[in-house]
Amino acid sequence: MPFSFALGALCAIYKDKINLSSQLSIGLIILTYVFWETVAQQALFYASIFFTAIFISTWKPIVKLALKWDISYGIYVYGWPAQQLVTSVIPGHSRWLDMLITIAIAAVCGCLSWVFVERPSLKFGREFLKQQLPERARLFFTGVSSKSG
Repeated sequence: MPFSFALGALCAIYKDKINLSSQLSIGLIILTYVFWETVAQQALFYASIFFTAIFISTWKPIVKLALKWDISYGIYVYGWPAQQLVTSVIPGHSRWLDMLITIAIAAVCGCLSWVFVERPSLKFGREFLKQQLPERARLFFTGVSSKSG
């Protein structure tokens, strides 16, 4: 996990210098295969998944989908508890099966979180800020004074 977070942070810092391409994804997948039974396997595997997912997310058909549900935060929040649940309730399976089950559980929880918690909270926040707020609250929440302009 620390490697994944470090990789994500580095990519965020150097996002203007990283050239996402199919060659990068294919190269990482090949390296993962070549170094499969070595200490580099896990890092290469996660890097290949990471860069391939980001590359695919830039394809025009994917961008045009414009998904109405943003379950990413729910997956982030429920991923670890789902993984702990899977390993304690269904011990002894391969890590690939555990990962698949964990992703499915986290995705379902992410959907439920979006529908019942996140989307209603965002809607409430927007409606709250649209109301006539006292000047101090307006400045606190928006940084915009009603007297400016």
